[in-house]
Amino acid sequence: MDPRQTLQDLIRRFGTSLAGEPQRCKGMLMDLCGSSRREIAGLVVAIEEKITTELMKPHPIVVSLRANMILRLVNNRGLDLAVWTVDTWGLVLGTWTQAELDSFPPMRGYSPVTTPVTNPRSETPIDLAAVVVEPPQLDRSQDLALTATECQRGVTKTIVLDSGKRLEVNVPAGVKVGQRVRLRGHGAVDPVTGAVEDVYLVVQERSEQWNIDQVPLESEKRANYTTLRDLLKAQKWKEADRETYRLMITIVGRTEGDWFRKEELLNFPCKDLKTIDWLWVHASQGRYGFSVQKEIYVRCGGKLDGKYPSNEIWQKFCTEVGWRVNDSWKNYDDLTWNIIHVPGRLPFGGTSYLRRVEGGFSFLAYRLVKCNPNQL
Repeated sequence: MDPRQTLQDLIRRFGTSLAGEPQRCKGMLMDLCGSSRREIAGLVVAIEEKITTELMKPHPIVVSLRANMILRLVNNRGLDLAVWTVDTWGLVLGTWTQAELDSFPPMRGYSPVTTPVTNPRSETPIDLAAVVVEPPQLDRSQDLALTATECQRGVTKTIVLDSGKRLEVNVPAGVKVGQRVRLRGHGAVDPVTGAVEDVYLVVQERSEQWNIDQVPLESEKRANYTTLRDLLKAQKWKEADRETYRLMITIVGRTEGDWFRKEELLNFPCKDLKTIDWLWVHASQGRYGFSVQKEIYVRCGGKLDGKYPSNEIWQKFCTEVGWRVNDSWKNYDDLTWNIIHVPGRLPFGGTSYLRRVEGGFSFLAYRLVKCNPNQL
């Protein structure tokens, strides 16, 4: 039996509820015309893609509806019988008439299908012609200005869409200038199908505005960061470095002069790690900070896996940040303190706490990523 005529007979007998039950519809069609597997598969896919649901709704512009449903099947399922499938469901559900099909403009890129099907409204044989209508452009794009630091670290921003709607957006770390960030379901609404499309935020570069006073002094351990902030504002790098060590060793529950343990760095509180990092980054205008050191560590071949790297990688990293010169470790007091010098040199950690745990920074680098999974 012809699957299209069979479908029409089934709809007459069991009603349009069958157009919402893919397995039931498939079973009945397979029983009656099982040799037409491709056509049956297309009809069932249309139910799964909610094509039949849209076709049973009242629509003022059926030519646009038809084109959109065909494109939905092609885009979502790559269905080569998309035209035949949509036309068949539209005819048996009474969505359009023969006269309406004949009035539709030709659909570019599709071959017409001419097997007749009876329209339940008129019982008149229908010639299934094909049309194309350009789909409405409902996606929207607008610029999203980010600084280099925001691109690197990720940021939560409140934005106002062109529609006037305000949204809080979590921008992931590692986005690039020119990259598009999708906001699903915030685009325009198709007046025919009711579908809501997307907004794409196009990342644009914005000049850095370093302001250490705007860094939130957050802590999971009630640490007071005002002294560190004030020392960094005054560019008292050595004193700020010692204060950083004092804060961190206190946060993990140890006393000044103690060494860190590997587990303490691997589980350092995220809010405190972020606060210390941002204070250093802002005070140095992006030259110092744990996140700056992390990027250098990765460039040297370090992996963000919480494990000690090879001696070669560790020593290469320490050389890059100026902790090691001419194959010899620098003494703490021999570092250059009065100017912003080698990128990533600080924080060093009081009396070289990161060297007291061999490869200690590899553990902090891992913790940075664990605290911000998008920051890879």
